[in-house]
Amino acid sequence: LPWLRGLPQRYQVELEGMADGSGVPLQRIAEWCFVEQCVDSGCSAVVCSIDGRAWVARNNDLWAPEMWGYLTLREIEGRLPTAIFGLEAEVFAGTGINGARLWLHYNWLPVEDGPSRETPTWPSFVWLREALETCGTIQEVEALLGEVERDGGMLLFAVDGKADAFAVFECSCAEHARKESEVAWVVGTNHRLGSGDQEGPGQDLTSSQRRYRRLEALTRELCGREALVDAPGDLIDVLADPGVEVRDEG
Repeated sequence: LPWLRGLPQRYQVELEGMADGSGVPLQRIAEWCFVEQCVDSGCSAVVCSIDGRAWVARNNDLWAPEMWGYLTLREIEGRLPTAIFGLEAEVFAGTGINGARLWLHYNWLPVEDGPSRETPTWPSFVWLREALETCGTIQEVEALLGEVERDGGMLLFAVDGKADAFAVFECSCAEHARKESEVAWVVGTNHRLGSGDQEGPGQDLTSSQRRYRRLEALTRELCGREALVDAPGDLIDVLADPGVEVRDEG
């Protein structure tokens, strides 16, 4: 509950309303929202340009995959309408799109720093919902990154459907860096881009590095084709590759 009371007031009111309407104690709802901060996720993502259009694909390899099949629509007065993808009755999210055709999602990213200011910090999933409701362009997303610090790291993917433009930001708690791509696509897993991706074959790679290498190879091959008959299906196949998808048989 102290964590919940550190959130912006409008989100506290929403969570209190959920507790009142459902009969679930507010303490339990706060625990449910907080639990994602206790798990290191293994996400993989692709953004690419196909026939002049931006396509985005991602795995959210967290836990209980059968529960991650819901779309929540919100229209709040004075804010951009949003659609977030996640669990049923999700309040916050790691993936969404808004009425300005701005798509945002993030992969978990380890960090070594902490917040630099004494002002309240937000979890990445809280920050992302705020960005969806207030930002219409990639430039506005970058400005918000400089205004509000996070309590963890994220590899943030931003896609502006109005211009078919995209960008990736490596974000620590207090800092962020925009990563530019020399090709018409970019991939990311759960480490900083270019960090440890080029070791020799004898190196002991992390799960994130192994997934990155496989994802990069598949995406390069996909985007090198002269024509794609089924872009959604091809991207789904990339994400479902056993070298990319994190599969926990337990």
